[in-house]
Amino acid sequence: MSALRGLGIAATAVLAASVLALVGGDVEPGTSRYQATGQSAPGFAGSEACRSCHTEQFDAWEGSTHGTAGGDPGPETVVAPFGGPPIRFADAVVSPVVDGKGRYVFVVERAGRPPTELVVSGVIGRGHMVGGGTQGFVSRFPDGTERFLPFDYSEDADTWFCNTAFVGGFWVPGADRARLRADAGWLPVTEEMRLTDCGDWPPVRILGTNRRFANCQNCHGSQIEVEYRPDAGRYETQVATLQINCESCHGPALAHVERAGAASLARERGESPSRRRPSPPGPPPPHPHQALGRPPPPPHDGGLQPRPPPHRRLPIPARRQD
Repeated sequence: MSALRGLGIAATAVLAASVLALVGGDVEPGTSRYQATGQSAPGFAGSEACRSCHTEQFDAWEGSTHGTAGGDPGPETVVAPFGGPPIRFADAVVSPVVDGKGRYVFVVERAGRPPTELVVSGVIGRGHMVGGGTQGFVSRFPDGTERFLPFDYSEDADTWFCNTAFVGGFWVPGADRARLRADAGWLPVTEEMRLTDCGDWPPVRILGTNRRFANCQNCHGSQIEVEYRPDAGRYETQVATLQINCESCHGPALAHVERAGAASLARERGESPSRRRPSPPGPPPPHPHQALGRPPPPPHDGGLQPRPPPHRRLPIPARRQD
């Protein structure tokens, strides 16, 4: 048994070395990857296409927790204290900084190793969840994946958290042995905690769904596709937005938008529009909470109030609803 456990620990160490060797994906500030790119998945129109006909609903969505759920790193999206005090672990010091190029970067320093720079490519959440929520970050890796980093920030608690559960991919030897990690859920980072206690160290959890990696079930973004491209020898990650857009809940709407537009144009020309009513949007995808083995929450008033967290509850006070 001790030999098997040693194999799992050794495999984890090899994985850490190989994953961190991939670090180096760059992100130029001011380049938009996740918002208003003008690119949509086939059959999807994007939330902006809903604005002209559904103005009231669009305005409510735009200021809601879904409409402000994430995006490119910048002053409008980042609430975590980049440039503030470092995050201190027992075996590492992590400095969240904004570098000279305007990039948001985590600089990881460990004894006997050169510093590792993890450039933030996307921001996940703003701590909206009732009972405590955090803001997380992903980094673009040279293999084409976008990976979650083990540094989550709670604005309510003014504290950095990490997930101590083991979240490695199915292919990692010993991945079923939770004791390789603390496995105590989401915990505030303290100087007694090791960076290696964090399940997302090294980063292996990706945006999108692919059997090769641990993932977050496409919940943290809209129309996320990950595909391996043999011709390029790397993965291709396509993300419409890191907001939770209209079609994430209502389904693909391109055909609906096109038919509604054709009818409107006919009326402007004085022509008789087709009696065929615009088709409704496509069938909505399964509610993301169902993918987590829980029923969807009950309807609420316009989507503006945060829902109870679907998959974790942090040990901090609930955000005041001023």
